[in-house]
Amino acid sequence: MRRSSRSTTSTRSRNHAAIVKFEVHNDMHFMAALGRVKYEFHNLEAQIQLQLMDAIEAAAQITQLQKDVEVSQVDHATVRSSSEELKKSWTWPEELF
Repeated sequence: MRRSSRSTTSTRSRNHAAIVKFEVHNDMHFMAALGRVKYEFHNLEAQIQLQLMDAIEAAAQITQLQKDVEVSQVDHATVRSSSEELKKSWTWPEELF
């Protein structure tokens, strides 16, 4: 039994419509997925920038602490030297020894 050309054309038209609908649906799904990837990329980029800023701030704090330690070491050496000089200049009563 042979189908009429109208029936065949109608079937092709429906198949074509279904394919187009499927492709549009897939395109929308693909675009939504790309949107999520783009959002996640920007979110990741923001997190990396924050971590970089934190690392830079931590490096600056470490540098400042190193300078503070150097100053403290100089101050400590100065105090120790002054203390030794004072000990030498004092006269101690003999009963303390």
